[in-house]
Amino acid sequence: MIIWGFRWMKRVLGQLGPYTCQRCHNAGMWQVIRMTRFFTLFFIPVFPVRRDYSLLCPICSHGSQITKEQYEQLEASASPTLA
Repeated sequence: MIIWGFRWMKRVLGQLGPYTCQRCHNAGMWQVIRMTRFFTLFFIPVFPVRRDYSLLCPICSHGSQITKEQYEQLEASASPTLA
């Protein structure tokens, strides 16, 4: 019997801001998140299948998805808080 599947793994890459959230109306440093979907074999991540980038409000977790190119532009123009 072979057990396989997929799993999402989240990594916080840094913070940007301050931005004002349209949902909760709080100003704060937004988190840049990378979500990676892995193919798993026997519950062990083997290789990445997909990567998504997002900006999230740290208070209400509302955010928006960004492309890899937008992330790279943010990384190039950001202060050292984005690693």
